[in-house]
Amino acid sequence: MKKGIIYGKESIQDWDRADAKIMEIDAVVDLYGFSILSEATDFAGQTIKLTKSISLDPSVEWIPIGSTSKPFAGTFDGGMNTITGMYVDNETAYIGMFAVTAPSSMVKNFYLEDSEFIYSGPSLKYNEEKQKDEEVGAYMGSIVGDLRGDLDTVYSSATVKSVAMQVGGLVGRANGLKVDEKYTTSTINNCWFDGQVVLTGKTARYAGGIAGVTVQGNIEITNCLNTGSVTAGSEQSGGLIGWYYTSDESVIQNS
Repeated sequence: MKKGIIYGKESIQDWDRADAKIMEIDAVVDLYGFSILSEATDFAGQTIKLTKSISLDPSVEWIPIGSTSKPFAGTFDGGMNTITGMYVDNETAYIGMFAVTAPSSMVKNFYLEDSEFIYSGPSLKYNEEKQKDEEVGAYMGSIVGDLRGDLDTVYSSATVKSVAMQVGGLVGRANGLKVDEKYTTSTINNCWFDGQVVLTGKTARYAGGIAGVTVQGNIEITNCLNTGSVTAGSEQSGGLIGWYYTSDESVIQNS
């Protein structure tokens, strides 16, 4: 399996515009380049705009955008275009088109089709201090592994497979952060999942069509639809959300 950097190296030179407020993507190399550059910048205050539909090479593994140390903090506007052929199969804890997004982020306006996201790591990990096996949490969804910002007007028919916890068709975990003694708000609005969520493993739990789990802070899910399938052996699974644990101010409406 080739990595996205095979394609992305060519586009890094074209993307050397650190002060640009709007960066446009109109080619495969640019999309891979965006992924690679996210390892060095969080794109805060910038808009990444997809200006045409993109078909990726499924034999080139996608590198999820953002990380816990540098979450994506800008705006990704898909322009109602379609991305196809995105493929991930690895053992990292955060998997999706975006691995982790920041509270200031907005991901919106696109279709994701003919794509597959697989967590191939262990479901249990031995804790030396406690002298026992513990569950592994892998936050994964086809769009965002760990959503801390906003998601709006996105469709996905992708397949998401895992043997570990917290798996959603769109979002693995919707997560509000505590800032200055107050929790931030994460929103999922006007989104549609029509793919497959498959969760296996003896300890695997928290699977949902929209989000695997919602935790802490204010989570707002409005005008969302799941017409896909959720297959899980756990009781903590659902058509919309696997496990709902948030503040009293959180909202699920028209979904």
